[in-house]
Amino acid sequence: MLREKLPDGRSYKQKRNESNNIDVYMKNYKHRYGKKKGLYKLDCYYENKIFKKIDYIYDLAKRMRNDKKSFKKNILQNFGYRLIFLSLIPLFGIVFPIIFNEKYPLIDVCYKGHTHTSPCNGYYELLFTEEQWKIFLPIYTTLLSLLTILVLSINFYILIKVLKYERLKCGKGKMSIKEYCRFCKDIY
Repeated sequence: MLREKLPDGRSYKQKRNESNNIDVYMKNYKHRYGKKKGLYKLDCYYENKIFKKIDYIYDLAKRMRNDKKSFKKNILQNFGYRLIFLSLIPLFGIVFPIIFNEKYPLIDVCYKGHTHTSPCNGYYELLFTEEQWKIFLPIYTTLLSLLTILVLSINFYILIKVLKYERLKCGKGKMSIKEYCRFCKDIY
């Protein structure tokens, strides 16, 4: 019946392209969010937050078209410092094992309640005993590894959502791997 009215199938094509539009996608957020459960609901929530931030950046770019210096400063203040600091946290954690390395320490340390006979002149006294230190070091290494994985996952997630936003904004639907790689190359 619909084909008789529109023989070239424009209604279906228009509907398909409309669903890839970012504005329609953002308007249908509440409907999608209500249907999701568990981790999918969390993904939908954070996707919406990221899309709103990207949308804010685009609006800011439109408003400050002529003033690129203040635009970059504003973006760096709002988003850049947080992301850079989040990415540097694991690097700060790596410094600790380097300084207090057992074989080649940068700072000579003495454990609290040391048992050797020579005095600790020129050494820094730690707040831990040697037994506590041996317990603390594997826990610290595990937490540092988990934190590194978490930070890398967050950065990768944001990258994927930025690509999805750009894909929706361009009106691209499903793409092959070759088209997707070409699309990523054009964006970055």
